[in-house]
Order: sequence, then C-alpha cells, then structure tokens
Amino acid sequence: MPLPADDIARLYRAEGRRMTSFFVRRTHDPEAAVDLVAETFASALEDRGQFCGCGDAAAIAWLYAIARNLLNGWYRRGEVEQRAVARLGIERPDLGEAEDERLIEL
Repeated sequence: MPLPADDIARLYRAEGRRMTSFFVRRTHDPEAAVDLVAETFASALEDRGQFCGCGDAAAIAWLYAIARNLLNGWYRRGEVEQRAVARLGIERPDLGEAEDERLIEL
C-alpha cells in the first residue's frame, strides 16, 4: 500500500531527530547529516508509491533502508567529492557553532 504524503510528514516529525543522530554518528559531519536526512525524506516522498508495507514500524524500516543507501552513496562519493571541492577551492556554507553542537549533542 503506497504511503501517503501526510504520513511521511508525520514520520519526519517523529523520526527526524533520531535519523539526524543516525547520520551524525556515521558521518561525523552535522551538515552532511542534515543534508542526508533531507535527501532521505525527499526520496521517500518521491518513491512513496513503492512502499508496500503496513504500519509505522514497516514505514520506519523502509525510511532507514533509504537512509542506509544514501549513506553508502555518501561514503562512495566522499573521497572524490572532497578532492574536487579542495581542487576548485569551493567552500560550503557552515552551520553555526550552536547548530553543530546541538546536532552532536542529539
């Protein structure tokens, strides 16, 4: 059964902080974690018709499967991307110190 967009929004409110912590622990980069959470829920919204489970537990498991796939892609791209960014002298805008500390705390 496809997952309605309203359910994805509700799951974001329920799981967003926990998922951010999931990504921060694995990336050690709060900014990347925030990006990956956004990508996870955007992918879930886009692909919600592919969800074939039932209930919140199945939906959360599906979200974390998406999250793990995105994290694996982040690891694969990371080295190449970091070299390119350094070579081109591109600077990503940083979250403030308070945001970094809060995400690490979570």
